[in-house]
Amino acid sequence: IIGHRGNGALAALHIGEFRAVGFGAVFERLAANKRAPISPRVLIVLWILYLAGTVLPMAVMVVMALRSKRTRPPESPIGH
Repeated sequence: IIGHRGNGALAALHIGEFRAVGFGAVFERLAANKRAPISPRVLIVLWILYLAGTVLPMAVMVVMALRSKRTRPPESPIGH
């Protein structure tokens, strides 16, 4: 995934290269020099938990906002 140019600079990552390597290979490479408990499967589970912990609270807040908008009583005009 990481490529080096002739002068030693890092080359940009392109989506086509990511697709060629595959989803699982990314996590295999991340886990390559880690201790035994940090396997590619553990990293995938942690990544999924991170995504869930990021997306679910936002989704819950949107649903709560939409529900409160529907159940809110109509506002009365000021001064009546």
